[in-house]
Amino acid sequence: MFFKKKSNQIDKNNPTLIEEAKKFPNGYIYALDPEFEGKEEVPPEHIKGAYKVDKDGKIEGEFIPNSNYRSK
Repeated sequence: MFFKKKSNQIDKNNPTLIEEAKKFPNGYIYALDPEFEGKEEVPPEHIKGAYKVDKDGKIEGEFIPNSNYRSK
């Protein structure tokens, strides 16, 4: 699942983010550039980074920045 935020600082304690994580156990949730909201395909350079989600649907660890991200 993708989530969006204008800042590169993503608060993993945000209630919306916590709810999204529950939908993707053993996966990731991603921070995108806002213009890619709701799109199926997102170029890698428009993904700010991600959080790992554990088997219970909880955010695990710190934000993982995408070194290929290119902000506009």
